[in-house]
Formats: sequence, structure tokens, C-alpha cells
Amino acid sequence: ADGTRCAFIEGIDNDEDLANELFAHGGNESRRLLEFAVDRRALSGDTDCLVASLNAESGQVISHMILDLGSDVVLDAIDSAVAAC
Repeated sequence: ADGTRCAFIEGIDNDEDLANELFAHGGNESRRLLEFAVDRRALSGDTDCLVASLNAESGQVISHMILDLGSDVVLDAIDSAVAAC
């Protein structure tokens, strides 16, 4: 190891897998972070509704949304949230 990575995440070499491994959010913590993520993406629709919809998704979706990874699960969740709101 060269000191640039933590030993407990050895073998994880991409952002999606790292997000899945490291981040778990409670409803209150993720709500605030999702508000920033929704604002950053300038999503159309009621922000409270969008955040509530996204906050009901899996931890994977929430983590990827907060980290702005643009993964397929995030894009699908955004589409669903926008359609619902």
C-alpha cells in the first residue's frame, strides 16, 4: 500500500462500489444532503416532494445521488421522482 487508500477498502477501485461500501444514511441526515443534491441538479418539480421520493429509495441510490455519481440507479430514481412530483 502506498498510503493513498485505507486498508479496509482495499480492492474497491471505483466510486460506485466505494459509495456502496462506505455510506449509509438515516432519514434526517440524508434528507438535508438530498436537498443539496436536488438543488445542484436543478430538478424540475417540488423540492420537498422530490427529496421525500428520493429519500425513500435504497441506501445505494441515496449515496449515489449525494455523491452525484450519475449511475443508472440514480437516473432511474430521478425519473421516478420527477414523474411522481
